[in-house]
Amino acid sequence: MTLTTPKQIEKELAAIEKGESRSWWAQSELLDAIESSGYWHRDSNSDSFTSWLESNATRFGVKPPMLWRRLTAGRFVRQIKSRLEDAGIELPDLVKIGENVGPESVELLSKLERALPEDVFPDMARKVFSGDTTRAELKSMWATYRPVLGGKTARGRGVLPPRINTTDPDQFNSLMEAMSLDSLKAAGPGWSGHSKPKLYQVFLHVTPDGYRVLRGSYLFSAVVVIRTMDGDIEYHGFRYCAMSITDNSSKDQPAAAYCDFLWFMVPPRFFNERVKARMLNDLPDYAGLVLLKDGNVEVLKKAASTPATGNLRDKLISALFSRSIEGK
Repeated sequence: MTLTTPKQIEKELAAIEKGESRSWWAQSELLDAIESSGYWHRDSNSDSFTSWLESNATRFGVKPPMLWRRLTAGRFVRQIKSRLEDAGIELPDLVKIGENVGPESVELLSKLERALPEDVFPDMARKVFSGDTTRAELKSMWATYRPVLGGKTARGRGVLPPRINTTDPDQFNSLMEAMSLDSLKAAGPGWSGHSKPKLYQVFLHVTPDGYRVLRGSYLFSAVVVIRTMDGDIEYHGFRYCAMSITDNSSKDQPAAAYCDFLWFMVPPRFFNERVKARMLNDLPDYAGLVLLKDGNVEVLKKAASTPATGNLRDKLISALFSRSIEGK
């Protein structure tokens, strides 16, 4: 649909007001035409496109935030179309995107685009537009990669949203952690020695109750809760290490005190036999070491439950229970 004249825009608005069905994609194109053509100036009560959209949202039968989502989602698809095609990924017919992929999924993809490496994003986009990933999976992935941007968000129109800078050591390290967590979530329970547990759930970015950390940080990169076939519940804490290992997370208690099994995650990049030997030598006797890459978990050393582990497990259980109630 191409809307180039005020008459065409008025016809579409009238059809929507009458209750005729229009996909979110068609609504996005209409809103884009209203702003780019200056059609909103015709409304004497609107001193900007923003005020026009907010006062006319009822004509579309939704609230203003939903209209903004539809508009920006459509613009994002048009923005990345040529980039994806250059990477050999052909988008489906644009009208069918509106039928098969919701604006919420596109919005999540636009967030991920800012946090994912350039060579990873095209395949992620392919999965979204081909229907190979769900909105829930995208939300989970965003929760994994969001810390890469350091909590920064775009504030206000015209402000460029934050984007990953892999030359920044902190952001690069955070990216390696996110990619490791992504692999942990995809791998399943095989690494634990329980191939078919009764319960297997991964929680990201966890801090036990009462444990103090700097704002935006956490004690465990991930906690995996496993109920074994025998009915026992195990709490596995994962900490990310760049190139060295220590469990001096607290002057009072090491991280191992809060979980049954403590694991350190190794970034795949720059990892070699020499680094592996040094890390294994530095590991506490109770700690395990895993290499996570491409959805696989390679156990380099198994974690063990010892008198040094699990003494404060109730603090971890309390934090996880609160999170489950809050739906986070």
